[in-house]
Amino acid sequence: MSRRRLSEYSRLPEWKDVVPKKQDDGPYGVVAIAYGKKHLELLGYLHAVLDSGEISARAFRLTGDILPHNYACYTVWKLRRQCLFELDMDVQHELDELEETTIENHKNYQVWWHRRECLQRSPREQKEKELEFLERVFALDPKNYHAWEHRQWVVRELGAWEREMNVTETMIRDDPRNNSAWSQRHWAANCGSTPNAPDAPLATCESELETEVLFTTSIVRLVPHSESPWNYLRGLLQIGWGRQTIRRQIKSKMIGLVQSFCEKTIAEVSDCRHGIALLADILAEPCFTSDPKTSFSLAEQADILRASELYHQLRGVDRIRANYWHLREWQVLTACSNLPPERAEDGDKDGRART
Repeated sequence: MSRRRLSEYSRLPEWKDVVPKKQDDGPYGVVAIAYGKKHLELLGYLHAVLDSGEISARAFRLTGDILPHNYACYTVWKLRRQCLFELDMDVQHELDELEETTIENHKNYQVWWHRRECLQRSPREQKEKELEFLERVFALDPKNYHAWEHRQWVVRELGAWEREMNVTETMIRDDPRNNSAWSQRHWAANCGSTPNAPDAPLATCESELETEVLFTTSIVRLVPHSESPWNYLRGLLQIGWGRQTIRRQIKSKMIGLVQSFCEKTIAEVSDCRHGIALLADILAEPCFTSDPKTSFSLAEQADILRASELYHQLRGVDRIRANYWHLREWQVLTACSNLPPERAEDGDKDGRART
């Protein structure tokens, strides 16, 4: 971005024909904005340019002078893009110039949107370089929402799904609690090579799904109290999902693996609420399907009773959500009429804990 000596701006020959307009924030501002003298001068020229509808090289340079005062100003970014695209200026140069600005303002949404608009008019090679640039940003802030959103767009444009799985694995191994990396991995795994396909690739490929389950459980062993890998595991198996895209036979096998893992984890870490909750939800899943049953086999009844015991256990382990776990306990006990009625009497019909 341009950083010329702004105190001399009004004396530039190219602006002699323009009469600046006074900045007007309205008569009823709650808090007056403390504009600097240089900023006010530039805003005067900006309003004059906007009123005249001018699209020119000097208007483009004007935006570069104004932005360092407020990089969040959408109006200035919009004018800059209009000049950049309508005058067929060098988009590649703009992206290069914008790199340090983005690093310094990586939490500013307007900067990221401007980059995307420029990249849409750039060749594939530039989009591939953008993934490398984003790794610089993540080194500063690995949980930057705007950067992750931007990365999703770039990955989708390139179809770089396999690379994304590798990148997120590296980030997760560096920081297993990085929920942003887990979320990105879930997105990439479910979009795969055909982002518009209705079925997720991992849900239809048993070997890949099993590999992913084993990877996730290996991370859980490192951080059993971190919610991120547990949620990812729940998403892989579509536990609690209304619409199931995973084939029943594949899901049954994976459920067996995860159920055994949960049992082992709980035995080793008795207060692991995420593991207890996942195991309970797996066992109680017949009660919460989109087409709930009215009767259950003896094996299913045993699983439901075990789930109710786990929900009851969670009321003590996770006391801040005790009422929620009491509700879940009541729901599974009253899901079918052929369970022992004395167990259902443990809670009121509305599922609230007794006082």
